[in-house]
Amino acid sequence: MTHKKGFTIVELLVSISIIAILSAIVLANISDSRARARDSQRIAELAQLELALEQYWQIHDSGFPAYDSGIEIGAGGGIDDDLSSYLSDVPADPKADTGGGGDYQYYYDSAYTCNGDPDHIALFAIKVEHEDASNLAAKCGTGSDSGDIGASEDEVYVIILR
Repeated sequence: MTHKKGFTIVELLVSISIIAILSAIVLANISDSRARARDSQRIAELAQLELALEQYWQIHDSGFPAYDSGIEIGAGGGIDDDLSSYLSDVPADPKADTGGGGDYQYYYDSAYTCNGDPDHIALFAIKVEHEDASNLAAKCGTGSDSGDIGASEDEVYVIILR
């Protein structure tokens, strides 16, 4: 009896199955890591926007831009024009649609209701990708108007300026 060199079909199928399972695990972890990285980027960019708005406030006699019904940041015009003197590039959400709109966006409201008080200045990242990146419920409790910005409380990261 002579032995042929090589692998049997069963050995090849088992090897391919193991490689497929391992690659699926790795791809799932990479996808989750990318989403968490985008959430970290959102939080960092909102901090930049907060500093730009604080500079605007100091230069404009303790006044913030007035957008009482809210406005998207990074879509061009309006608030972007107000902030362009303080930022080299006005950031937009990493997953925002070109030209604005869509589910993912940065948002500014100069008359936001937080803890039942309608006179807050607020910056938002709408549609964070992980619930643990959301802080709206912790900052504003149940007395916020998150429904007005088109997102649930566990999808929003907020910075209250005043």
